[in-house]
Amino acid sequence: MVCFYGDIIDIEANTYFDKTLKGSIDYVLNNDNNIFIAIEAKNSEIERGILQLISELIAIDKIVEEESDFIYGAVTIGFTWAFVVLDRREKIITKHIDYLSIKELEEIIKILVGILKA
Repeated sequence: MVCFYGDIIDIEANTYFDKTLKGSIDYVLNNDNNIFIAIEAKNSEIERGILQLISELIAIDKIVEEESDFIYGAVTIGFTWAFVVLDRREKIITKHIDYLSIKELEEIIKILVGILKA
């Protein structure tokens, strides 16, 4: 675990809530306000990666008792990114409308910074 400016970064974290809500997360960033997770989609299948990410978001919601209103997530296949957010109070999952390519790195960075500053 690495601490950086008060944030906690965990690399290759495992989640387990029950036999249907379990998995492996590549990166977890937890600061005072937000939880952000990132996973790499296997076999370049971003749609399956999104389903895995949603499962991880739900598991973290059930495991983590912190009062953050949202849990943010990203799935990537390296050159393509997709972002998802779980509203913990309303139990609503929202996917960013577009996939972002590495050519849109500035937009990807803006989203990540926005999550960390929220």
